[in-house]
Amino acid sequence: MRVPEDVSRTDNAYVAFPALLLAVRRHNTDGTRPIRSLVCSGLATGVGNMPARRCAAQMRMAYVQVKGTPALPDFDGIHRGHQAMRTT
Repeated sequence: MRVPEDVSRTDNAYVAFPALLLAVRRHNTDGTRPIRSLVCSGLATGVGNMPARRCAAQMRMAYVQVKGTPALPDFDGIHRGHQAMRTT
């Protein structure tokens, strides 16, 4: 977190987690010792005051998008996902 503040109603965990996953992916392709497992606390759940369930929903959605088959969702799918991240 760049500036400690309440981010409980944002998508910050969703934005931060794929960056972490993509950094691991990039590291694993450069020929050095690969990262085989990752432990990550609930992003934004401390000072950020994000409820654990909301954080988990955001991190799960990010994980599925990074690890899944690339696809372009329709507007309704995007809207449903966005609402789920904010209301969980």
